[in-house]
Amino acid sequence: MRDIPLRYPTIFGAVSLAILVLACSSGGPSLESMKECRELESCEPVQALLKAPLPIRTQLIKGLEHEIPQVRFWCAGALAEDTELDVEPHLLRALQDTEPEVRGAAAFALGQRRILRARPQLESLLASREPELKLAALLALAKLDQQDSIPAILPLLRDDSEELRAFSAVTLGQLSALDAANDIQQLLKDPVPQVRSFAIEGLAELGHQGALTDIELLLKDQDWRVRASAIYGVQRLQGNSPSIRLQLEKLRSDTHEEVRKAAENVIRVLPSNTDPQLPQKPGIR
Repeated sequence: MRDIPLRYPTIFGAVSLAILVLACSSGGPSLESMKECRELESCEPVQALLKAPLPIRTQLIKGLEHEIPQVRFWCAGALAEDTELDVEPHLLRALQDTEPEVRGAAAFALGQRRILRARPQLESLLASREPELKLAALLALAKLDQQDSIPAILPLLRDDSEELRAFSAVTLGQLSALDAANDIQQLLKDPVPQVRSFAIEGLAELGHQGALTDIELLLKDQDWRVRASAIYGVQRLQGNSPSIRLQLEKLRSDTHEEVRKAAENVIRVLPSNTDPQLPQKPGIR
């Protein structure tokens, strides 16, 4: 299964996870300078604060109250990585920030730090009207890995946001939400490739054999990412029928390298007692 928090940058645009988690700690001697940070390599305050002793890093906590929203955002994100500071009460308070981006960063940090006491507040954020904030809360709950969150996550399978449908499917798989299997299976027909792909992964995590036939059909999907996920899905569900093996053989010549490699890897580990039934020429037995 995908490491869901690696998807967190989709919430705030084309910001890499390293930038989000590390550049947010760019308080250094000047908290205000954080608002200029865009990339880790070029952000000197980030480098300085990451190497600073504990007393200096307490500026991150103070930064949660800063008047500039970008400062509060970066500080909340940085506190996801600082394992020495006592951040729980401060991050919980940041969930009430006036800016949804800051609340999202605080949610992310609470998930990264696996602060279980935050679960009710994070679940309440799933009812927000801000899709980015809902996604941040969902990914945080995925990190907390608590089955008690399943009822709060289930409605997201029908959300208007394609990212929420996708990530809720894979999160419910991670949480072993067996009762959600049929609803996740419906997403295999979603018009958005990312949703179909993540639904495959969620069903594979659940070990839902009832989805194997539908997943086999997605080995022929027009989107290469879906085809790659379908290969993963049939492997996890131990699909080894002649038709699956035949399609895997065809995917060894796929137009996309990642699909070809995935097919090769799966064929290599499949039991050899059921060879693909390749079509025969007339007159050959």
